[in-house]
Amino acid sequence: MADAQSRFVAEMEFLVGKHDPGDMLVCVSHADPIKLVVAYYLGLPLDMYQRLQVSPGSISALNIGAFGSQLLFLNYDLALNFAGH
Repeated sequence: MADAQSRFVAEMEFLVGKHDPGDMLVCVSHADPIKLVVAYYLGLPLDMYQRLQVSPGSISALNIGAFGSQLLFLNYDLALNFAGH
């Protein structure tokens, strides 16, 4: 998992470096790669990434910049906003 996390984070850093600060990027993946990237940017030990929940079709957002990183939201599910409406 450490190798996978390293590859995913390297790709994120590459993508961030190719864009201007303030640009919004959308990356789509499966739950485990998303959890590995979020865990890295939160500074969570690798053995704790499974404590994060990422549901199919949910949205997670990180703000990554020269200052570091900030988790904006994790596992946001648009379907929950429309339940019962």
